[in-house]
Amino acid sequence: MAKITDEMAAQFVRLNSLGRSYRAIGKMFGVDPRTVKSKVQGARGVVERDHWESVTRQVDAKYLEDHYRLIVRVAVGVLRAVRGSRLPTEPHQNARVLLDYHVGTEVMEARDVWEQVGIRYGLDDAPIGEDEDLATSMARKLFSALGQHQPELERTIDTWQKCHAQLVNMRRRLIKETGELLGRKMGRTEPNDGIAVADLALNWVFGKSQAASAEASAKPEMLAELLMEDAMAIGNVHQSEDGSESQSITAQRAILEQIIRMGKLEPVATTYGQFATAAAQIESRVTELILRRQPKGKCFLCPQP
Repeated sequence: MAKITDEMAAQFVRLNSLGRSYRAIGKMFGVDPRTVKSKVQGARGVVERDHWESVTRQVDAKYLEDHYRLIVRVAVGVLRAVRGSRLPTEPHQNARVLLDYHVGTEVMEARDVWEQVGIRYGLDDAPIGEDEDLATSMARKLFSALGQHQPELERTIDTWQKCHAQLVNMRRRLIKETGELLGRKMGRTEPNDGIAVADLALNWVFGKSQAASAEASAKPEMLAELLMEDAMAIGNVHQSEDGSESQSITAQRAILEQIIRMGKLEPVATTYGQFATAAAQIESRVTELILRRQPKGKCFLCPQP
């Protein structure tokens, strides 16, 4: 019996598809009809398998395209959270909440992706909060996926979050300590006594003060004077009606000088430096990801081989 080549097998399939029987084909090529049948069925199985493999590749490619789009949107949400919290001193600020909000917003706005799988946001008859809860849940999974794709970005975000929380707590402690010092100096204590002094000092640390150009090694009394001049220039503290300093201004200047001498601002400056560096790195890495439009590596949501 003649050796069955791939070309012959292809002719068997073509002739059979045209209506020729296995017996007729076998007779034409001098091949046992059972062999013809085996080759035709085997070839059709290969064709069918190749077809479904091609379909699977197309589906995976479309899924990956949408997946990458979502990962990039999550990264944009992270960047918005970072840009929206350059001075993390408000006591109610929480980095995790900021990330959830901005990442969730980006996820909800990817409506075209979700509508492909039957999820529609913003329906008037949807239960209150349903969209937001679903968006938050999906956003957190996608945020984890971003971390697996971009581990160096994940580490930088972790650093940013930790520094954010530390700075909020440092401000809270500084307000408490300056309030107590002012209370002892002035013979009274008000809940907000320490806020003005603490924020004057923090504005210098954060570079948001006219005194920011002063060297960190400047004399405490000189720095305190510059900070008070800033505060009076923008109306945060006021002189007496006759133009003289009020008792409050004198006390605040003294407490500013005292907390500077005590080194209270040095750990804040160190942490803020780490915070600002992490924010800059996030900006750089997210910008690169946006331009590349394809994250590195794989995550638990990527198609598995």
